[in-house]
Amino acid sequence: MKTDVPKESKGVYDIVHVRNVVFVLSDQGIEDILSKVFGLIIIEPGGYTQWGEVDIHYLRIDKINEECSTSALEEIVRITRSADPRLVPHWVPELPRLFESIGLVDIKKETREGPGYMDYMLHECVLMAHDIIVRNTNNKEVGQRLHGILL
Repeated sequence: MKTDVPKESKGVYDIVHVRNVVFVLSDQGIEDILSKVFGLIIIEPGGYTQWGEVDIHYLRIDKINEECSTSALEEIVRITRSADPRLVPHWVPELPRLFESIGLVDIKKETREGPGYMDYMLHECVLMAHDIIVRNTNNKEVGQRLHGILL
């Protein structure tokens, strides 16, 4: 996504599907990356793109019981957001506007809430992401603070 599209791949696809790159792409340069991705699509009418992402700005912590404490989870979120600007991207809710800015038309935005039965599995996946941050961050303080909570 960050390199130029090979000439033989430009404009040859009628469908491009992009998913879950939210934590790889930063706010800076997103328009350039979008132009490269959409350079793959056939320019003629009928080319189709589907892009699915998590919008971290809608993160919430639900309790199954009011007596449950969420303080550790709230602290994990605070620490993680300070670890790397890519972990709090602002471009995701801006995708429709960004698509228009590079010339796409007939843009439809669909926001979905995951079904309740998926909450536990999503929570487990997110905890693994925090563990990856602990192991890979260049910010030792963030790594130590997260490690202390996750233990």
